[in-house]
Amino acid sequence: MVNKLKKGFALKVKAGIAFLNVIRPHWQKRIDLEELDLSESRVCVLGELGGNYTDERDALGLNDDSAEALGFYINNGKDKKYSLLTSIWKREIRKLL
Repeated sequence: MVNKLKKGFALKVKAGIAFLNVIRPHWQKRIDLEELDLSESRVCVLGELGGNYTDERDALGLNDDSAEALGFYINNGKDKKYSLLTSIWKREIRKLL
């Protein structure tokens, strides 16, 4: 179950990265990896880019479903799932820096 979830999250994160590369070039330089936490609105990927999750999601023309497909959000997310998603984002952002 965990491996399947991890693979699914990794695919979503890669889609989110591709999206941000087009919409917000050099976005990864604005992310504080020490603070990054996908379970927190102000320090999730979108929060770090736009002040909070909701404001940046809306500015990018996303809704929760599309944000979830891009690895920015988990509908009914639990702490363990967000922790896993955060670790995947951190790993992938480090590759970009």
